[in-house]
Amino acid sequence: YKEAQEFLEETKKRGSVLGLTNMYALMEELGNPQDLIPIVHIAGTNGKGSFGAYLTSICKEAEFKVGRYCSPAVFSPLECWQYDGRNITEEEYAECMSQVKNACDIIALHTDNQILPTAFEIETALAFVYFAKMQPDVVLLEVGMGGRLDATNVIKQPLACVFTKISRDHMQFLGESLTEIAKEKAGIMKKGAYIFWGEQEPEVEAVLDAAFEAVITQEKDEWCAKIEVSSTQSFSPKTIRGDVYTSRIKLISQKPGELRFSYLGVNYMTRMAGMYQMQNATLALAVFDVIWHKLLFGQEDEMQMWEDENIPLACWLDMEYAGRVGILNARWPGRFEVIGESPLFVIDGAHNEDAVKQLAITIENSFTNQPVNFIIGILADKEHEKMLELVMPFANKIYTVTPPNPRGLDGKVLAEEVKQWHEDVLYCETIEKAVQTAITQSMQDGCPIVAFGSLSYLGELRACVTKC
Repeated sequence: YKEAQEFLEETKKRGSVLGLTNMYALMEELGNPQDLIPIVHIAGTNGKGSFGAYLTSICKEAEFKVGRYCSPAVFSPLECWQYDGRNITEEEYAECMSQVKNACDIIALHTDNQILPTAFEIETALAFVYFAKMQPDVVLLEVGMGGRLDATNVIKQPLACVFTKISRDHMQFLGESLTEIAKEKAGIMKKGAYIFWGEQEPEVEAVLDAAFEAVITQEKDEWCAKIEVSSTQSFSPKTIRGDVYTSRIKLISQKPGELRFSYLGVNYMTRMAGMYQMQNATLALAVFDVIWHKLLFGQEDEMQMWEDENIPLACWLDMEYAGRVGILNARWPGRFEVIGESPLFVIDGAHNEDAVKQLAITIENSFTNQPVNFIIGILADKEHEKMLELVMPFANKIYTVTPPNPRGLDGKVLAEEVKQWHEDVLYCETIEKAVQTAITQSMQDGCPIVAFGSLSYLGELRACVTKC
């Protein structure tokens, strides 16, 4: 396992390279294991992890074996590869990485070192090797960045292509405008796949509609489910072909660590309490509908899928039960997660403008008229001024840190930026000091603590809170 980690660390020197040439060569050498597994391909800027957590939990309640590949790792280096609710073991990791390394060595030899896969390509190849070995009922495969040229896009025929919220991020790779970014992400759409997306900005919606029209044919099993959100927080799910979903989704109540909502006449509760989680949860329920029918009944005709009167009532009830319990039991660390009760301590992986906008909405709903003590650590290549502006109206005191990431923004620089909106800001040399100082302050003033920004510092922060 240690040797496998060292091999991967060495490949990280190659950086990030968008394109599929290396991946096609690597998968061919490995025997194209990606073609042996049913895949739900997931793209988007925000919400991929939460959506995957919901869908995994629901499928588990339905007794389906689920594989899941997601990145980046936040709390454990092995959490990127999961099977049936557990992380890949060190032994499994080493075994699969050995196969991938051997394939890399053969390719390098045959191409005179012209093809050298990057770290993410190698990690993705490991995922395909691992899941082909484990043979889960379905694999949830997250795009790393973009979509069209992402290493995960070597798959030929996914069961479904899913788009969570698309917003501005990684502009240096994907383009400055939302339209450009959306076009890159829409590149995962495949003919014959069920295609879903949640609430999107109008320009993103236009891109996804156009991409869908470009891949759709007269085959019966190609359709698109859209879930749209109104400004009144009532949700109106629709489809391009027919009105499969006709009920509305409504917020029932929200507080830290608990969100209640109704969907299609059924009440749900989730412990992942960000307002944005209603989108991720209902999108997961919609995709589960397809997985459930496919795996249990092998339905190919979508109208038969939704209207088949021969499916026993008990099966429908089992499906509803799996959805309710799956939503309740879903966990995804670092997404408006309560990690301390006295004082109330919440961490959230909001790391770009749109995610921070959703965090601000959640704070407003969860802590009505109550100021917040913030711990903030942000990467330098993010639009941090826009992010700060969104949360400053809720701030009591702010503590800035430097994330342990080569791209981390210096906490001193961040503190100076904060002073444009709020004078009560303190730069902390270590994450541990920020945690200790924020807890001491909150014990005095009764304000909740919310730590957000780069995912790269949340693992260390959680450990510090546990020690305190």
